[in-house]
Parts: sequence; C-alpha cells; structure tokens
Amino acid sequence: MKTKSDAHITVAGYAHSQGNQQALVDAPNRAEHSFGQPKSLTFDELDAAVWYVVCELYDAGLRHGDKAVLQLPNITEHVIAALALSRLGITILPVAMHTDTKTLADIAKTSRPSAYISTANHKSKSFICAHQSVFADNTLILAFGETEPESAQLIGKSTADIEALDSCQTYVRKLALSSPAVADETFPLDLGQIIFDPAK
Repeated sequence: MKTKSDAHITVAGYAHSQGNQQALVDAPNRAEHSFGQPKSLTFDELDAAVWYVVCELYDAGLRHGDKAVLQLPNITEHVIAALALSRLGITILPVAMHTDTKTLADIAKTSRPSAYISTANHKSKSFICAHQSVFADNTLILAFGETEPESAQLIGKSTADIEALDSCQTYVRKLALSSPAVADETFPLDLGQIIFDPAK
C-alpha cells in the first residue's frame, strides 16, 4: 500500500532512478499557439532544464519569499518555470492566458510580485509586451521565447556557467536545510499550483 509520502517524489529523485524515461511532452500543436516545436524531455533533461531556470531566476535576484506571477500556455516551459520557482521557495501566482489586462493589473496591485514570467509571443502576437505595463517599475519582467522582447529578459536558454550553477545550487541546499517545506518540488506537480488554460 502506498503511503502519503510515496506520492511526493521529487523530480531530482526521479532523475536519479528513471533519468532516461520520458517525463514531459508538449502537445503536437504547440507551434500553433506558442513558439518553437513540440518538446519531449526525460527526467534527466527536465531536472537539468529546471536547474538552468533556477540559475536564471537566482541571477535575476529572486529569492525565497518572493512572489512571481506566472502566465504561460500549456507548454513544457510552464512546468519547468513552476518547478524552478518552487525550488527557490518563491510563491507562484498562477494566471490563465486569457486573463484580461484589468484583472492582471488588479493582481499586480494587490500582490506586488517581484517578477512577472510569461511568453514573448502567443498565437503569433507579442504577448508579454502587451501585459508588462500593469506591473510596477521594479518588477522583473521575464519571458520564454526565441527572441528577446523589448524591456524583458529572455529566460529558458539552457545555458549557465559552472560557477553560476554552483552558486544557486548552494543557495537551494542551504534553503533546504533551513526550510524543509520548500526543499524541493514534488513530482507529479501539484496542479493546484498552476492554472492550465484549455483554450491555450
């Protein structure tokens, strides 16, 4: 019989035990609503991708206790970003893709997030540029995409030097010792932490 703890296995744990097994797959129609072609990631590749984004978020100045608005379509980067934020102990404020600008402005005003993470383009239109104006000037604007949008930092490039990775991994390990509740994300991910938009 499975215990409650059996259901909470970390991505890192799966990477060690089932590293070459398929973990995350994009829908075949990804290119119709988002950037890039459909991706398929093993647990090893997912864990590595999460660490790269953790490093980018850490380098951008995000730390445990910060809040981040996450507004992404149903693509692999959505899960990667959520896991990376969780690994850093950052509170995720999930927002569906169809959320209107007024509602987004209300969220920004009441929650005062440290970062807004979205996609550079959605359905062939500039997305993050049309929404970032509702956030305070000191809010980090981070985007997944193929080309860097104006006034936003492109993330998810899967590149980081050894020193940068070592620095953020050291931070995460210290965080794990001081705050076991945010020591590592669980997998399968609690979908209550993410809003998936059926309309993409």
